[in-house]
Amino acid sequence: MSDIDITNIDEERFKFSKLAELGLREDPFVDSTDARFLYLGEENMPMYKASLQSVIRRRGLMLIVGEPGLGKTILAKRLYTILANEKDMDVAYIPTARWETKFAAVQQVSSAFSTMPVPVKRGYDEQLEALKNAIEESYRKGRNVVIILDDAQEIRSSGMTLLHELYNFSVGEKTVQSILFGQLETTETIRKNAAVWSRVFQTLSMMRLSFKSTVGLVNYRVRVADRLDPMVDNAAFLVLDEYANGVPRVIVSACSKAMDILLEQGGKVITKEIMDSAVESIRKG
Repeated sequence: MSDIDITNIDEERFKFSKLAELGLREDPFVDSTDARFLYLGEENMPMYKASLQSVIRRRGLMLIVGEPGLGKTILAKRLYTILANEKDMDVAYIPTARWETKFAAVQQVSSAFSTMPVPVKRGYDEQLEALKNAIEESYRKGRNVVIILDDAQEIRSSGMTLLHELYNFSVGEKTVQSILFGQLETTETIRKNAAVWSRVFQTLSMMRLSFKSTVGLVNYRVRVADRLDPMVDNAAFLVLDEYANGVPRVIVSACSKAMDILLEQGGKVITKEIMDSAVESIRKG
């Protein structure tokens, strides 16, 4: 007998059919780090542009911090997607910078490049040398090597050692550009390592969204899901803004719960009453 829950499958089919009736190709409020749904707002767009400029101008090491839920991971993945599509860049995305040993650090970084092959070696020194050789070859071809590290608050001395080694490896200019994403405490973590901290070109902080940007984020996600008409009415946005306080993860979570209620009731737009119910349900747990 199958252990698959047929009820859940039927529920998903029902939900999908209801989404289609609302003019949606997919759920716009799915809790994911899908880079298609990235919306920075006027608060964080300058930081995104600064990140690209840092890479293009070969500034070396950059740090982006923010409290949980502001969208650091989705921004990191978006930067990876944009940069990896450039013909003259070799880009690696590391989902977490927590390495037990410096050998584990250099192994993961070496294997993370899809366009820059790095031979596998048995020891740290040999693997680091292989990575440097690959980076130098990339540079001589006129390419730019970029490493994007997420969850940088987890970084240990092993990771610091590798960052220091790669920063110091240059051929007239910085051959490796590193962007670290982490929670607020990441700044203090990096600061404790004077050798690495002194090489940070720029530290930027992600900001909470204004009411205007909260509206923009929700409407943008709805458009990505193929619906052109607004999904949330003005009164509901006021409730959402007061509850979420500009944190994108909370905004999406509240809208997701409101969407479930909307689908159950059979309406077309999330109203104040629906958003009130969604917020109350979340608060009750």
